[in-house]
Amino acid sequence: MLEELPPVYPNGIVAEPDGSIVWVESYTRRVVRRRAEGAIEIVHELPEQHVPDGFKIDADGNFWITTFSSGGIDVVSKDGRAMDFVLQNPGPPVVSSNGSQDAIVWVLDENARRSALLTGPKAPHPVLYAIDPTTLKVLWKSDPDLLQASGKYNSPTIADGNVYVGTDRIVAFGTGSAQSRGSREATAPSHSQSSMTGSATVPVAAGNQSDGLSEAKGKAAFERDCVGCHQIEVATRSRYTETGWRQMVNTMVERGAELSGPEIVEVTAYLSRNFGKVNVNKAAAAQLEEALGLTEQEAQAIVSYRGQNGDIKSLDQLKSVPGVSPDKIQAKAEAIAFSD
Repeated sequence: MLEELPPVYPNGIVAEPDGSIVWVESYTRRVVRRRAEGAIEIVHELPEQHVPDGFKIDADGNFWITTFSSGGIDVVSKDGRAMDFVLQNPGPPVVSSNGSQDAIVWVLDENARRSALLTGPKAPHPVLYAIDPTTLKVLWKSDPDLLQASGKYNSPTIADGNVYVGTDRIVAFGTGSAQSRGSREATAPSHSQSSMTGSATVPVAAGNQSDGLSEAKGKAAFERDCVGCHQIEVATRSRYTETGWRQMVNTMVERGAELSGPEIVEVTAYLSRNFGKVNVNKAAAAQLEEALGLTEQEAQAIVSYRGQNGDIKSLDQLKSVPGVSPDKIQAKAEAIAFSD
């Protein structure tokens, strides 16, 4: 036996010209080298969520590591320097900066091959990346299921310190101080110690939940393809967030419901609006105002509170938010969620 290892799950091994053996460990995300004389050294440690799932060495001695959680390929030099991060189907990059300093490259990756379908239950979720242009290090990326399917050559837009992404809605990522990161869905340091501290979504015409025509179509499609198998009271007995209803509709399609791509969006919108829950840790102020019957000031108070204190964990904590009516919160308890 050449080397006995603890349970680190080696997931790829290569040989170097000098007789060294190099492997990559899924559990530790480390690239490890064993010299011909037996010495062990840690060559490189991959970033969080870059779980290795394949390993090759090129003619120059560089290591190419496929990482299934990050949706790309990390390239590491033989001396352990991160060289590149290869995306699957990125759109045009956009650069933000503070004058001539603190540049960040923003790239929206479709997170699927160019031939992938953009509708249906298996539609890919794009990922927004913030990349250091000098080192090509990934500084931050959006949660893998936050953004909905978009165009294959989509690109973010930057204005007033915010990064905007258009999918079936407009998603705005705002910036704030590093001290206010909390436990929000998007947290990313920049060179100047500011961070991405949250996101807000605004539905657009293709799936606008307040569009009467779209909602009528969604209700009709739901009654046509879903009520045939379930009574409407049974199908809507449980409330879900928009993400939860989207997953439920996709499951219906996988089980035989004949819904087109646009109908999936419309049915999800109809169910979310009429039988949904609002995630108070992700919803924008306008969504909180509409879903919970709050005033503009009360909705903004919740957004400000979670920005300073992190995610709200319970109904009692939500009712204790300064400036918010606990009676209104209690009246809408069934429509409130604290996660997706």
